Amino acid sequence: MRKNVFQAVWEEVFQYGRYGGPNCSSGDWVDDQNAPNGLIWKERVPPIDGLDSLFRDHDKTYKWAEKMLEKDEITPPQEKLMKTQADIQLLAGLAQYNASADPTCKDPVTAQRYQFLAMTAFGPIRERWI
Repeated sequence: MRKNVFQAVWEEVFQYGRYGGPNCSSGDWVDDQNAPNGLIWKERVPPIDGLDSLFRDHDKTYKWAEKMLEKDEITPPQEKLMKTQADIQLLAGLAQYNASADPTCKDPVTAQRYQFLAMTAFGPIRERWI
């Protein structure tokens, strides 16, 4: 698959907070016999603000889909569907997020720039999954 210029930049530029960016996550699903489904989400650190929380939620769904596939509880097409749904949910959250109105956001200008980059990178969902 060919990458557009925004996807190429997105993969090389930087990360946002603790969860925003390619291969950037500060949490994972780990085995836990006490959890109803045998897994529990463990965060090393919390998100820095509302934007980072959106990325964390996206990471959780992506990693959940990967764990379920690994355990043979879903098929590869179901994993793709779960990830596509996570992308759509992230885009919806990005469209509604207002860094200036987020009291936890310490740098609204940087947040807005990254928000734009993320929306651009996740925009061509259909190209990635179909």
